[in-house]
Amino acid sequence: MIKPMILVMALAALAAAPAARAQSGADAALWAWLTANGAALNFQPKVADGGVRGGVAVATIPKGGLVASIPMKLAIRFPANYASFPELGELLALEDLKADSPFRPYLDSLPSLSDPHHTLAWESFPPEYLHLLTDSTPLVDQTVARQATLEQYWARHGARLAAKGVSLEKLRAALVTITARWFEGPSDGPDAGQGALVPGLDSLNHRNDCPVSFSLLRCPPLRANTEAGADESAAAAALKAAQANEVCVIARTAEEIPAGEEVCISYGNLAPDVTLLQYGFLPAGQELALSRVDERGASIEDVTTQKMHSPAPPKLTSAFATAQQLRTERARLAGILSHLRETEAVAAATPRAAADGEGKLLALVLKWRAQRAGALEAEVARLDKAVVEAEARPETGSEAVKKLADEL
Repeated sequence: MIKPMILVMALAALAAAPAARAQSGADAALWAWLTANGAALNFQPKVADGGVRGGVAVATIPKGGLVASIPMKLAIRFPANYASFPELGELLALEDLKADSPFRPYLDSLPSLSDPHHTLAWESFPPEYLHLLTDSTPLVDQTVARQATLEQYWARHGARLAAKGVSLEKLRAALVTITARWFEGPSDGPDAGQGALVPGLDSLNHRNDCPVSFSLLRCPPLRANTEAGADESAAAAALKAAQANEVCVIARTAEEIPAGEEVCISYGNLAPDVTLLQYGFLPAGQELALSRVDERGASIEDVTTQKMHSPAPPKLTSAFATAQQLRTERARLAGILSHLRETEAVAAATPRAAADGEGKLLALVLKWRAQRAGALEAEVARLDKAVVEAEARPETGSEAVKKLADEL
């Protein structure tokens, strides 16, 4: 007899198959468009079993090797100066309405642009799931604020946008797409603060320890393009000449990436909760990483500003904290863990939101809760050991130790 949960998973996989095939076709068209316009891509897009889109190396990429070179003419750029984030969403939504948009192959490859609830993000987080963000005031405040900003913008501009064919959900979809795929430009120069969507490069998933980094540089010779390297037609020659003066986003790897392995990218040091609500997935290898909201002194700035990309504060240890400071920190984290466990049954019984048709967003939030609890449990256990070590330490110099811990 087939177990109910296995049957549900099997039916979900069957339902997702047509969408996966459609995504594969859209990705193939995107890659053809990119390479025909001077991009060099040493990875191919791939949709994992869980529906997370990523990229895999088509051949071994050596240390220092090129991962991708993408002309900025293919990127959708946004103005650096804007009054509110929904303004950028309006620009993208209007661009997507153009059948003859020069970015058509790219726009057609973005699943979140047609379905805002394809990806979990601040703007797409179902309000019915807010109670699952236990003891996470910064996350709740940011989610509510972002959605309120969207709705206020629609209240002011909805009539104008609706006349052009943009609905509230279309605007939401554009914002979710930008949130999950936005690359911020340089900190100085003529493009300072300018953001952009970079086709191809945004297919790669974030990993904190990823060896791949990117920068804006003069485009390399087109012969570096693995797809068009040998083509010496008149069109190819013209493209080479034009590209000689172009700027590209160049991504290289500091470590070898074997053929068939996932190619990642790094947006800095992101905690699981930030990765979840900014990019819509939970990265592998961070099972015991604390969420940003659980770190000492966390505030809304830690999940809304550049602080979200910063390394976590150093953990308290017996080397620079007193036993009392360690006990206080342990009690704080144990309290959060206790609340998570107390609400576990209610969380598990949460019905799917109307906008979350197959329940994949709910499943993702519940997965994060489980990861969060595991990380808290591990940290509480570590602090228990640290307390024992601190209590066994001579009291000499304890005031200096306390001062150092307070500074950290």
